Amino acid sequence: MKPDFQGRTCGLKVLKILEDMKKGQIMGSTNIATASFEAIRSHALESNLDQPLDFGKELSAGCTSLFLKAQPSNVLLTQGVHYIIQQVGFAIDEGRSVEELKRVVSSSVDHLTKSITESIDKIGQEGSKLLSDGDVIMTHGCSTSVLSIIGKTSQIGKKTKVIVTENRPQFLGRLFAYAAADLGIPVTLVVDSATPLWVKKVNKVFLGAMAVSPTGRIVGSLGTLAMAIAAHEAQVPVYVAASTLKFSDERLFAYIDEMRIEEGDPSYVFSSPAVEGIEVSNPLYDVTPAKYVHLIITEKGAIPPRASMQFIRDFYRTPPPGQV
Repeated sequence: MKPDFQGRTCGLKVLKILEDMKKGQIMGSTNIATASFEAIRSHALESNLDQPLDFGKELSAGCTSLFLKAQPSNVLLTQGVHYIIQQVGFAIDEGRSVEELKRVVSSSVDHLTKSITESIDKIGQEGSKLLSDGDVIMTHGCSTSVLSIIGKTSQIGKKTKVIVTENRPQFLGRLFAYAAADLGIPVTLVVDSATPLWVKKVNKVFLGAMAVSPTGRIVGSLGTLAMAIAAHEAQVPVYVAASTLKFSDERLFAYIDEMRIEEGDPSYVFSSPAVEGIEVSNPLYDVTPAKYVHLIITEKGAIPPRASMQFIRDFYRTPPPGQV
C-alpha cells in the first residue's frame, strides 16, 4: 500500500489504473470506469483493516476520492463510485463485519459491470432501429455503444459502412476502426480535419458521450463538437449513444463552463523536449449544445435532447442521478 496525498492508503492496483489513465493506456469512459471498479474491488479485498468504520472511511476517502479527482467528467465512473460507497454505507449501518463489507464491494462491482454490459447491448438494439440497409455513417472516437449499434445492425442483416476520424492525438478512432473491421463492417479511416469533407457523404452521424446534461448538452471526446457542427451544416442528423448512467446534473457542466477542462499528456501532441516559448495543450473533451443533436439513444429508448430532464425523472423518480 502507498499513501495518497491526504496521508491515507491507496492500493497498488488503484495507483496503476490512475497511472494508465494518465498515460492514455486505458481509453474511453466505459473502459476507464470498468477498470476502475475492478481496481476498487481488489483494493477492498486486500484491505487488512478489521473495523467496519475504518474500512468504509478508507474506501470512500482514500482510493475512490482519487478516481473522482482523476476524471471528474467521467459520469459513469463517478456514479459507480458513489454507488459502491453507498452500498458499503448501508451495510455498515446494518452492523456488517469487514468480511461482509468486502463481499458488498464485490457484489456492487458485479452489479455495475452487468448493468453497463446490458445497457450497451440494449443501446445497440435501439440504435440499430435507426439505421437502414446501405446507410453510410460517420463517427468520432471509440464509443462502445456506437460499436454495439453497428454490430447489432450487422447481425440483423442490414449492411452499413462506417467513416471514422482518427481522433488525434490519442488515435481513439483507430481503435474503433480495428473493432469495426473485426465485425466485418467496411471502414474508412480519415484524419480529423477531413470531417467537413466526409460528413457530406454520409446519411447519419453517431457519437458517444461521457456525460449528458438535463438540458441535453453532451460531453464527448475532443472533436465531438466539431463533427456535430459539420453535420448540422450538412443537414445530416446526429445521434448520441449514452447509457442513462451517464446523465448528470448541471454541476459538472458549470465546472466545464469555467474552462476547467481536463488535460491529457502533452507528449501526445508534442513529444520533443520542452521548448521555450511553446506551450502544449491537450484538452480531453468538449461540450456539444443540444441544438446539434437529433436524438439521444439510451437503453430505455431514443429521446430528443430537450426531453432529458423529464426522461430521467420518469425513470428514476428523483433528480438526475448525478445528484447523489
